[in-house]
Amino acid sequence: MTNLIQSLAQLRRPGLLIRAARLGQGGYRRKRDLRRITGDETLVPPEHAVLRLLDIEAELDLSRRSGDARYSPTRHVETMIALMAEARALLARGPVLVEGEGGAVAGAARMPCEPQNPGRMRRSLPA
Repeated sequence: MTNLIQSLAQLRRPGLLIRAARLGQGGYRRKRDLRRITGDETLVPPEHAVLRLLDIEAELDLSRRSGDARYSPTRHVETMIALMAEARALLARGPVLVEGEGGAVAGAARMPCEPQNPGRMRRSLPA
């Protein structure tokens, strides 16, 4: 069983990408943005949204790392904004159990996100 929150905590992305996504949190509107980013017609609960956004983000990161000319930094930042917002909504709800493609996915109510060295910027999600 994969722990969804641990998966989020283990994401490592460039600092500029994380900072841009953190700055964009104030403009995130779930109803408007989540459907646009995921391409889904309906709004899904945060636990399902996080799973979908993790898949989208993984594709974007692979594209970024491979130097693909179709890579869109704007789309990557938008996806990270949504991922951070949905992760926060998930954490606010407390423990959840989601049935994903690979089986059950557990979400914890607390994420181990305290940096070991507070003087350095953390490059993980969510902030």
